[in-house]
Amino acid sequence: MKFIYVTDLHIRIKRPANRIGDYVGDLISKLTEVASLAIKYEAKAVLCGGDVFDSPNASGAAQNIFIDFLEMLERNDIDFYTAAGNHDIEGHNIKSLANCSLGVIGRVQSNLHVFGKQDNVVFTDNDGARIAVTGVGYRAGIDACKEIYSPEEVRSNADISILMIHSMLVMNSFFGEHVPIASFKHNFDCILSGHYHKAFSQRVGDTMFLNPGSLMRMRLEQYSVTKEPAAALIDVQGPDPKNVKYGLLKLQSARPVAEILDLENLSDDDEEEIDINNLIQMIETERIEGADMVAILHEMGEMHEFDPPVVKKVEERIKQKRVTEHEELT
Repeated sequence: MKFIYVTDLHIRIKRPANRIGDYVGDLISKLTEVASLAIKYEAKAVLCGGDVFDSPNASGAAQNIFIDFLEMLERNDIDFYTAAGNHDIEGHNIKSLANCSLGVIGRVQSNLHVFGKQDNVVFTDNDGARIAVTGVGYRAGIDACKEIYSPEEVRSNADISILMIHSMLVMNSFFGEHVPIASFKHNFDCILSGHYHKAFSQRVGDTMFLNPGSLMRMRLEQYSVTKEPAAALIDVQGPDPKNVKYGLLKLQSARPVAEILDLENLSDDDEEEIDINNLIQMIETERIEGADMVAILHEMGEMHEFDPPVVKKVEERIKQKRVTEHEELT
């Protein structure tokens, strides 16, 4: 039994800063290729680590792109399972999912299955091997969550157990809320993560940790210049977890970076200002308010590889904005 895994689709219509050309066309091409890969490898399902949309209340045009993708899969009897990402819900509140675009589409599209706080599904292949997939959607505090376990009744009835989660699981430590994979406690054979846009794959003990990275290169950031968009192929060969094969499938529809990002005529000052504006835009998209904003700023800065001076300047602007707003009120 095979699965295709992707994450952080960030479906949107408006072209992000520094992207050039036909962004929507590029997005549709990638989704079409993902569907084609699922068909080619006769995948049981396409799995997704979250952030299907770039906004919890996506535009009608963005929703139609996703529905067209789901219908491509449905015509070939392929289901789509996704964890809810932070961009798929309102205010980091997983309870808002039912009223957001992803939740609404999930109620009417039969081959879309959305994991909320923690849900499970069990697949059985032709040889009788049972594969349990536990999906954990984003919620406040999950980036610092250091342990998740599959319920005993699920784990005991499965040969292979997979966790699919939208949280800040990373290979190396940095500032901000995150959990290094080496210290994450669990009872899974494989952990598929999203939220962190950089790709990595690493075995820790008997567990494979896999993140193919975000599907789209959305902004002019250091990792975007060398990023090669990919989907992961998970090939379950019988009931023994040691026989599961993992591989990355580079997307042929991904165009060279010079064709999608504006890399020309940028001085150091211009590039830094663009990075500052991009980071501010990301924070505003998250709709973050309150005292935790600076902590999340540093987390995002590290996640997206912004230079420390850029993060510091954004912090100064946030603090100055708070001072100005306070003065206007008094």
